[in-house]
Amino acid sequence: MKNIKFNAISLAIASALITLAGSAAGLGTGSYELGPGSTAEGDKAVSIGKNNIADGNESVAIGQDAKAKDDKSVAIGLTSYANAFNSVALGYLNFSNGDYSVALGAQNRTTGFMSSALGFNNSANGKFSASVGKSNVTNGENSAAIGVENTAEGKDSSSFGYLNKALAESSSAVGFKNKAEAVLSNAFGAFNKALAEKSTAMGYSNTINKGATHAIAIGYSNTADGTAKFGTALGYSNFIDGEKSTALGFQNNTVEKYTTAVGYKNNAQFEGASAIGYDNFAYEKYSSAVGYDNTANGIYSVSIGSLNETNSTKGTAVGNTSKVLEAAYGGVAIGASAKSETFKSVALGTGSETKRTYGVTGTPANPDSVVFTAPTDIYLGDEKYLEVSESKVKDTFKGNLGEISVGNENATRQITHVAAGSSDTDAVNVAQLKALEKKLVSAIGSSDQQPPQPPQPPNPPQPPAVDLTPLHEKDEVHDQEIAKLKEKDGSQDNLIKELQKRDTKIEQTISEIQQSNTSISNTITELKEKDKQLENAIAKNSKATKAGVAQALAAGTLPQSTIPGKGLVSIGGATYSGEYGYAVGFSYLTPNQRVIIKASASGNSGKSVGVAAAVGFQFH
Repeated sequence: MKNIKFNAISLAIASALITLAGSAAGLGTGSYELGPGSTAEGDKAVSIGKNNIADGNESVAIGQDAKAKDDKSVAIGLTSYANAFNSVALGYLNFSNGDYSVALGAQNRTTGFMSSALGFNNSANGKFSASVGKSNVTNGENSAAIGVENTAEGKDSSSFGYLNKALAESSSAVGFKNKAEAVLSNAFGAFNKALAEKSTAMGYSNTINKGATHAIAIGYSNTADGTAKFGTALGYSNFIDGEKSTALGFQNNTVEKYTTAVGYKNNAQFEGASAIGYDNFAYEKYSSAVGYDNTANGIYSVSIGSLNETNSTKGTAVGNTSKVLEAAYGGVAIGASAKSETFKSVALGTGSETKRTYGVTGTPANPDSVVFTAPTDIYLGDEKYLEVSESKVKDTFKGNLGEISVGNENATRQITHVAAGSSDTDAVNVAQLKALEKKLVSAIGSSDQQPPQPPQPPNPPQPPAVDLTPLHEKDEVHDQEIAKLKEKDGSQDNLIKELQKRDTKIEQTISEIQQSNTSISNTITELKEKDKQLENAIAKNSKATKAGVAQALAAGTLPQSTIPGKGLVSIGGATYSGEYGYAVGFSYLTPNQRVIIKASASGNSGKSVGVAAAVGFQFH
């Protein structure tokens, strides 16, 4: 490139010296040709140098083997061709084949209307397209490729950086080796692929496959598969494959629509499923697994905490290592190692289990045996307790849902702070039993006395005797059960301590999740550093642009010769926004004052060098 620059300067000076020796009229009306093998066949055309051809009207060919073939075309340099109307080819081996197009530098080519190719080996083939840099190609209308080996194929497409490809209408590829091949797709960063319409891949090695329209993949090595319309993958190595699915964090996977996986190594496999935390699995429709290593295998199932598992439809497991079996439809297990095994049963507390199914008849088997008949009703406060219809007693003897368990066969608990029951199906507390016992004793004492005899009739019938033996037996059973509950009350404290230990494990799991979040933050920091590098590159280009402006100002201020037959050497300098430029020029006005020759060489603080040459004609 340096040799080309110096050869161009030498050529401009040589052309000026030849002009000093005289000029000759060309074949075209008012045309001028100067130098061996140079011809000016167009009207008012100029051909100066060696083997140059100016065929178009008002065309200019200066240098060596330069050709200005169409009207108002300009070809300056070595083997440059301006073949279209009002086109410009300036430099070495440039070809301007589109009307109003410009090829500037070396080995550039333009074919599009008003297209521009600047630099080395660039091609601008689309209307109003621009290729700037090295080996860039623009084929789409209004497209732009800037940098090195970039391609902009689609209309209104943009490709900036190195080895980027914007292949569809309104697509953009910016950075290093990015590919945007669908309409309105975007790929920013390095090794990103946006293959679906209106999709965006940003960061490093992210991929959005065909069909995943409107999908977004940001971060490192994220993938949006073909069915992930409107899906979002953000973080590191996440995979989404479902409409409007979301994977956020590190190595999360979503399959089917409306799924969500957030955290580290979570899997949401069916429609509407959610897996949040670390290593959770939501394997059925609208299931949720939240925390650490939880599994939700049932439709609408929920598993929250750590190491929990729900296998039934609408099952819920909360705590640590709790489980809802497949047969336990709507079952609930809450605590540590709680287990729900039967239909709509509830296991509440550490180690609790449910084994009894619904529809089991309570004790006693015969409801008639608990219907108490007495000469008078028994009251507790304002409530009547023994005036109960036989039908209500029978209705409450068989449960239609699963049991509620607060223990298992080997470990039991007291249920404390229970309010007094008021309805037929409410639990009864010990205070109510004691009050009932007091009233029964009072009733038994009053039954031994004879009621007063009325005056008429003389011999009234005696009230029927009341047999209270069954009631006393039940009272003794209740006292025994209460004693057993008090003996086992101490075991509850040990279970609470065990639960606290498991809570500590859950906190450790949360700490691991926080560490994973730190890893994600580090990844984001790396992306910010890459953005900073890109900003530095932009700043560097801005500095070069300012230096170029200063160079242009310096060249633009060079004076020209105004004395016929005299030459003028001039020097100019300029500064712009902290950068500077300089220029050295030569100008000559012919004795007949008809032709003005100018040539200049310029440079700037960015160590860039430019050359220019021009010829002017005055007509009387």
